[in-house]
Amino acid sequence: MPDLTSETVRRVVPLVEAAAEGFLAGHEIPPDVSLRALGLGSMGFLRLIDALEAEFGIELDIAELSAQDTVIAIAGLVDARTQGSR
Repeated sequence: MPDLTSETVRRVVPLVEAAAEGFLAGHEIPPDVSLRALGLGSMGFLRLIDALEAEFGIELDIAELSAQDTVIAIAGLVDARTQGSR
């Protein structure tokens, strides 16, 4: 699991903020709190998948992202995928 200062976490946070389409504007997203608990719905997760795939060049599906729905967990999933594709 990446730490809070990892490059992947720093790259994931703005993607989550964009996927939330402003409903989290002005609020810091806790890296260890469920995005679903913060109000990110299915459409937000789909936007997040598109953004993550474009940013990192990986493929994800909604089931695996829903199971890893904190910033830290998503960064870990991204790290695992990007390291596996090298």
